[in-house]
Amino acid sequence: MSVLSKIFCLVKKKPALLTLAFSTLSLGGAYASEYLGGLVPCDLCWTQRYIHMIIFALSVLALIKSPAQIFAFYGVIISTISSAITAGYHSGIEYKWWQGMQACSSSDMSGLTIEEMMERINAAPLVRCDEVPWEIFNISMAGFNFLFSAAIALLFLYLRLRFKKT
Repeated sequence: MSVLSKIFCLVKKKPALLTLAFSTLSLGGAYASEYLGGLVPCDLCWTQRYIHMIIFALSVLALIKSPAQIFAFYGVIISTISSAITAGYHSGIEYKWWQGMQACSSSDMSGLTIEEMMERINAAPLVRCDEVPWEIFNISMAGFNFLFSAAIALLFLYLRLRFKKT
């Protein structure tokens, strides 16, 4: 039996292992690129991280034998689809296929003097969602997140429809 066949058998028996590994690697890569590579995440990057945190937690729940296991499994599917949609939207903004959000985000500045506000504004890094900070093979981090999230969501749906067991 080849390595690929063994992996597919494992994923078929415990599909949440795949999403657990995927979310762990995605979050690890995101935080490594931020803290080791100096890439500051934009608002949509943060949204994608939050979704992967949810995928991680639901994957752990889906691996534990409990009455909530089947609900966690479906939650993983829905969250992975959400990851693909969010990453696809972000990629489209980066590649200028459509326009992104117009709003800026900032921390609460109530109670600060004008000088303190200006100091905070000038010290904050400007991170735009429509700029690609890193890419390989002309695919951004959001693009890779879209490709992997979509592939895993389709695989999960296939496994669910084909084998109808968690």
